[in-house]
Amino acid sequence: MHIQQAADRDELRARFTVWLEVLLRRARTKYLKREAIHIPQMSLEELQEDEWPVAPEPAIPKAGFEFEEDRYNQAFSALSPREQQLLTLLLVYDYSPAEAATLLSYKKIQTLYSDKHRAIKKMRAILCNKEDYHRKE
Repeated sequence: MHIQQAADRDELRARFTVWLEVLLRRARTKYLKREAIHIPQMSLEELQEDEWPVAPEPAIPKAGFEFEEDRYNQAFSALSPREQQLLTLLLVYDYSPAEAATLLSYKKIQTLYSDKHRAIKKMRAILCNKEDYHRKE
């Protein structure tokens, strides 16, 4: 009986994690559509060699991402700035774990995965506690 309860709990955690990732992916898509910047295009033949654009060094985006619902925004805001940057890079800007590890100066990629898991777990705990609180009222 205890094994069945543990299996059910693991399944609920997995479903919640998938739900959270889908939520973040959809919010990212909406955000990127809303913030879309249209850059005029020009052929390289029209430019002098000294006018060629140079790609800037990749900058770590700020974690100024807002959710449509306040409780998700509050849960995200409760994370440390580093955790916010990590989730923003991975789930909003769709960076690969290797790229995010380089930008955030992780020495081991496993540490990045552990921090991602810990951040999602924190958000899950905050959201679950708030949902339990609203059910009691």
